[in-house]
Amino acid sequence: HFAAEWKAKHKIDIFTNAKAKLRTEVASEKLKKVLSANSEAPVNIECLMNDVDVRSVVKREDFEKMAEHLLQRVADACSRALTEAGLKKEDIYAVEMVGGSTRMPAVRTAVSSVFGKEASRTMNSEEAVARGCALQGAMLSPAFKVREFQVHEVYPYPVAFTWAKDPD
Repeated sequence: HFAAEWKAKHKIDIFTNAKAKLRTEVASEKLKKVLSANSEAPVNIECLMNDVDVRSVVKREDFEKMAEHLLQRVADACSRALTEAGLKKEDIYAVEMVGGSTRMPAVRTAVSSVFGKEASRTMNSEEAVARGCALQGAMLSPAFKVREFQVHEVYPYPVAFTWAKDPD
């Protein structure tokens, strides 16, 4: 997006300069984070290339249109996970999202549309792993009495284990 805009406006091609391309990618990543909390955000890069300062303003709606194909991939992955687990969205009691992309309202909307309920973002990734481990441990332990839960693990990619033969 910015490469085309700045090529038209300033007659510079950032793809011919690795440093300019990298600085644009860094600014774009920062923009994504700012747009998670604001409806529009500026992009300013001084001396991007050939002593040219570039500026632009992006609205969240425009950003979401640019990322629409990626957001569809998120929804497709969630739908595929449900299918592979043999579940329907009515079988899901709660959805907890963790990770950096969960700050984006469009990602939350895509996930919520698949599961039919609002996704929670109350835990960070370390807490989510610890809570899952504690729950699984309590379910397996005869010393603890917990309500019956079902944990469905779905791996969209095959997992293989290999090791070298022992020389002995």
